Amino acid sequence: MCIRDRGGTEVMKPLEECLRLKGRRPNYPRYVFLLTDGDVGDPQKVVNMIEEEAGNIKGSALGIGSGASHELIREVARAGNGYFDLIADQEDVSEKVISLMMKSVLPVCDDIKTQYNQAMVNMAYPDPSTLRFVTIGELYSVFLFLNDQFVSDGSIKLGISYTNPMTRKTEASEKILKMEDAFQTDSIPKLGVHHIIKRLERQKFSNKYKEVPDIYQAVQSDVDARILELSMNYQILSELTAFICISPCLLYTSDAADDL
Repeated sequence: MCIRDRGGTEVMKPLEECLRLKGRRPNYPRYVFLLTDGDVGDPQKVVNMIEEEAGNIKGSALGIGSGASHELIREVARAGNGYFDLIADQEDVSEKVISLMMKSVLPVCDDIKTQYNQAMVNMAYPDPSTLRFVTIGELYSVFLFLNDQFVSDGSIKLGISYTNPMTRKTEASEKILKMEDAFQTDSIPKLGVHHIIKRLERQKFSNKYKEVPDIYQAVQSDVDARILELSMNYQILSELTAFICISPCLLYTSDAADDL
């Protein structure tokens, strides 16, 4: 379904109606396209609504003309796990519309099931158990934060099964991750924690994900407490923390204060 924006007050109602429509095939996404030549009155509300339905839809956006909000277009596509494009003034619309739709409606693998020893995992994002479909050619990434049991056992077996959209037959594969093959880096865990913190921050304003979170946590805690804990432990800036930089090179004396 396509939704065209003609003003900030007209987007929410058709979007809500679109998301309520019945008849979608189970475990298949509903494709939602937002076409806009401007901005909306409350863009974050639109993005939040799409993100809450990300397990049911693929949301893409197309900005037309110089007045289109680039941030809105990008955020709708991010929240809906879709695509976005921008059309300059006087540029041909049809070519980019067709290109965007061709990329957005590729076949999907559904009935996805993942298997791994959950006792080895402290945290996972996105939670593999919430995954319902993956588009053909789409990169599916999961951050698994493993605990001491993985270090002790030395390996963990990951398995995944899904229905091939071409043959409608179940296919499966397995991969064993070994401790000896791991390499030391801070950047990947920090990247994962950054995504988790941002998701938790958005979760505070979402009624749906307070009940059905897409983050697996072995130990549940208050959202604010979890954000603060992750931010402090991994030194990732969040809305609840701030960094203060103090230079050890400055020695303040009364003479130095006079010079200042």
